[in-house]
Amino acid sequence: MKKRLAIAGLVLGAALPLFAAGAHRTFADQRDFRIENDSYRPIYHLYISPSNSNYWGSDWLGPNQVIAPFDTANVHLTAADGPSCYFDVLVQWSNGDTSENDNLNLCALDTLIVSD
Repeated sequence: MKKRLAIAGLVLGAALPLFAAGAHRTFADQRDFRIENDSYRPIYHLYISPSNSNYWGSDWLGPNQVIAPFDTANVHLTAADGPSCYFDVLVQWSNGDTSENDNLNLCALDTLIVSD
């Protein structure tokens, strides 16, 4: 599914998501998951949006965060992200390449492993 990166449109989680690296998993929402960077390049941008949306929304990493090579980070969704379990995830690597995973059932996913 092609989506546009836009500030207008659906923005997931009006507040910035709680985003923390580490191995401890304490998630409150059944859609919360861990993303694992199985690559030699850092992830500079992370976009997550409901599968039925035409917009990616804001970068979940924010302007000063990256996911280092072979590191993990926890993604926390909230009620503001809608009730659906199905989301699309787009990562952008440090060289500008992207990897997109569409229609993921986050209610059944614990870890998303991405590689370039």
